[in-house]
Amino acid sequence: MGMYEEMEKETMELLLGALAERTLSGKQEWEGLDYVNVVKRGIEKS
Repeated sequence: MGMYEEMEKETMELLLGALAERTLSGKQEWEGLDYVNVVKRGIEKS
């Protein structure tokens, strides 16, 4: 994994952690959540 991929992965992990923390503490509310199934050749809503 290259330097930029590692930086992107770390950034995404930090973002996910912050969003999870805000969600669990009640500071973040989510609207319009739909399950999205990602397939090999694109994105398909199920």
